[in-house]
This record gives sequence, structure tokens and C-alpha cells, in this order.
Amino acid sequence: MGDIKEITSLFEYNHTLLRREFAALSVNGEEKVCAAYFTSKRRRIDAELLSNTCFLLKDRCGQYSALSGKGLLASASILCTEDRDIETRIDELGELCRDLGAHREGQNITASAVFLAEAYANPLDWMSLSSAIRTLRHEAISNHPGLGELDRTLCTAFVLSGEDPDALLTDATNCLAGLNGVYGAKIDNTRAACMLALCQGSVEEKLNAIHGFTDRISRAGAKVSPFCLPELVSLLCSSAPADVYSSISALSAELKRIKGFGIFSLPGEKRLSLAILAAATHTDKKAELLALDKMFKTL
Repeated sequence: MGDIKEITSLFEYNHTLLRREFAALSVNGEEKVCAAYFTSKRRRIDAELLSNTCFLLKDRCGQYSALSGKGLLASASILCTEDRDIETRIDELGELCRDLGAHREGQNITASAVFLAEAYANPLDWMSLSSAIRTLRHEAISNHPGLGELDRTLCTAFVLSGEDPDALLTDATNCLAGLNGVYGAKIDNTRAACMLALCQGSVEEKLNAIHGFTDRISRAGAKVSPFCLPELVSLLCSSAPADVYSSISALSAELKRIKGFGIFSLPGEKRLSLAILAAATHTDKKAELLALDKMFKTL
């Protein structure tokens, strides 16, 4: 974990660059999440590289909205923080979208679902994937109605996990009951419950981890009401140094001073979410992408 001043400086540099150079591509404050994401990788944004990546995505994947429509800036940011050749990966993602698009479950697939699936692209049978997702969604509606209709990104993650679908859905249902019991059902905890189901450990252990994280964040000085569960769950699969809680709290406070993050422009719980993303070093790609997917959709 770097010095909080170093993290704040990097965050501010990335956010300012995105606001200045990529304002037209930002959707619903997307540049805030992208700035936090680059910061979490301890990278200064290379404006030329990011611009070229956006161009290549539009040029080679223009017909796939998940990569080149609303998901353009998010997709380009994820590509620019990977160590694989960008052009090759874009071509692979284009092929993946083409295959997904030929099946029912390819409709409206999100950028995060595409990147999740890309990790399993060879030798994935897309007909089998589409069938498995339909079966999972039907089983959720029939046997676990409390979860409602699961979105495609969660379904993709469930199928690609290789775990027994019924066991995952049962775990998610139990996690949801536990989350509602602790935090109430005023906010929808379904996504957080499903993300918890993908993490290792018993339901009790995972709920205790969430409760412990909330408590330590509060004691570090950060306000956590309402508590943004979905964005924080990914930390269960992350390496968390002992000082992560105080660093997150300090970074959240520092965001108040940065233009575009002041107390009247971005609610405290969302600043906290961005601070967590920027301060944490993720080790589980699946959890990271699921958290990003939620943040890009709701920030």
C-alpha cells in the first residue's frame, strides 16, 4: 500500500486527464470509476494509448455495444491495464461477441460479462454456455424466487465458475437472507449475495467477513451509511494490508477536496466506493470485474 498522498495524487491526475481528454466518452460519471481503476493498478493513464484503444474498439467492434457503445471507456480502461497485446485481445473479444451475439444470451451482454467470458474463451462451446445460462435463470426463477431475475453478468460468472448451479443459488439465497437480516431489505442485496456465493467459505464466514469489514471501516473514520455492499464484496478476494482501512478512510476524505468529488457533487457512500477501488489491490479477476460492472452501472 502506497502513501496516501501518492495514491491521492495519482487518482487526481487520472481523473483530471479523463475529464479533460475523454469527457465525450464518459457515461454517468464513468470517468470516476476508470480513474479509480487505473489508480488501483498504480498506473498513470497514457492518453495516447487509451485513445488508440478506444479507436481500435470502435473500428473493430463497432457493432458490439458491450465493447464500443456505452461500455467503450470502461472496456478500453480494462484493456490498458492488462499486460497482453491490446490489438490481439480486441480481435479475440470481437470474435467472442460475434459468437455470443448468435445466441439468445448474447443480447445486451455487458462489457464485464464479455471480459469474464474471454478468460475462458478456449475451448468454450458457446451453444453450451447459452444453454447453461438459460437453465440457470430458469432454475433461479423456479426454485429460488427470492433472487428474482438474475442479470446476464452474474449468470455468466456463475456458469463460468464451474460450480454446481443449484449449490450456488442455494448459497446466494442463504447469503441474501443473512444480508437482509443484518442490513435490512430497504436496498436490494441480491447482487451482493450472488457475489458472496462465488467467494470461498461458509455463509457464516462470509457474512462475518462483511460485518467485520464494515466495523473496521467505521472505526477508521469512514461513514458507511448506506453501506455499499456490492462494491465492497470484491475485497473478500483481495490482498488487504493491515493499513487498508485507514488508507481507504483517508482517501475518501481526500476526495472531498478534488474537483468533481466535493461534498455537494458526489455522495459520501460513492466516494467511499471509489476510494476502496483505488486503494485495494485485487487478486481475483472475477470478483474485480463483477464489482466494476456494478459500479459502472450505478455510479
